[in-house]
Amino acid sequence: MTNSASQATHAPFEHSLGIIRQASIEILLLLGIHTTEGKEPRWFMEQLEQARLNLGGWGAVAKKLRINDAQLSQFMLQLRHLQQHVPQYDSGQEVSENQLLAALRFVTSLEHLRQQQPLLTYQTELEDPDQEAHLEAQRQLRAIELTLKALIARAWPDRASPESLPQATFRPGPFAPVG
Repeated sequence: MTNSASQATHAPFEHSLGIIRQASIEILLLLGIHTTEGKEPRWFMEQLEQARLNLGGWGAVAKKLRINDAQLSQFMLQLRHLQQHVPQYDSGQEVSENQLLAALRFVTSLEHLRQQQPLLTYQTELEDPDQEAHLEAQRQLRAIELTLKALIARAWPDRASPESLPQATFRPGPFAPVG
């Protein structure tokens, strides 16, 4: 994998894991499990299992999260899928596209959960890694535009001149359309 391709998967993956860790703290707190830091997906799964035992079943967990059984099943399925692809992760470790996709899918599940339960306030927006490059490109295009306008203004102080240049240079001939 090239360095830029590795960077393209690594940055969003790290950001997704940060979202997942923050969300896990809030979700577990809502379920009565107090923790100060989120960890890997396996740990989150174990803590959810503990919440199930404490509350008396998955139905009680779903009720606290304000989702139905099918939504909870889908949420847990996405978490299991993430756990299979990312059993343990150390910062800076190589990241595959499948790991990134599993993390992004779970972030989407977290977003749906947050929409259902207003007490959850974690953010699920992903940073746009190309945002800075996009802004720099816009600045460069604006600089080119202003430079061209300045050159045109210097060459033709009268603003009508540049627009009339094609007509003056290419006078209508016998085959030119009239209009």
